[in-house]
Amino acid sequence: MMTALPHKRLALVQKMGIAVLGIVAGLALACSEGAGPVLEVTLTPTSSSSVGDTIMGDPTPMPVPDKIGECLIRARTQCPEADLSGADLGAATVAGHPSREAADLSGANLRETNLTGAKLARAKLEGADLTDAILRGAALQSSFLYQANLSGADLTNAVFTFADMEDVILDGAIFCNTVMDDGSIRNDDC
Repeated sequence: MMTALPHKRLALVQKMGIAVLGIVAGLALACSEGAGPVLEVTLTPTSSSSVGDTIMGDPTPMPVPDKIGECLIRARTQCPEADLSGADLGAATVAGHPSREAADLSGANLRETNLTGAKLARAKLEGADLTDAILRGAALQSSFLYQANLSGADLTNAVFTFADMEDVILDGAIFCNTVMDDGSIRNDDC
């Protein structure tokens, strides 16, 4: 079974692996000096990304933050003009298994908020007010945007693949290389 380890445990497992190798090497030396039966040990280095059957790639993602700056990350929050650029508020998976729920920003006031490059996959944005928000390069795959207001929002390079965009208000939104929910690309404003 392959599992990912949380970042804090990664160093511990690496130290334990070195300690185990030291014990095995010590036993092999003691046995070869006549202290018992001869024990042949072949030490095969493993890549830094695995120990035994455990994959050590990227650490398990941290939970969605409760707060970024002065903006509380929760439903009906009031964060107009906040800078949430690059924020990771989307759901995450490790080895195909969910490891974090996406942020619930349903009904949130995010008018004129900077969400450039934000990760919002599967985020709940039902009824959120994103009027004039900057969503350049934002990842909103499979997000729930039912009745959200994106009027005047800059959606340049944003990705909405498989998002629920039913009754979303897009009046005056800027579309340039914007991947829509059905996979089509809108270039209305390039």
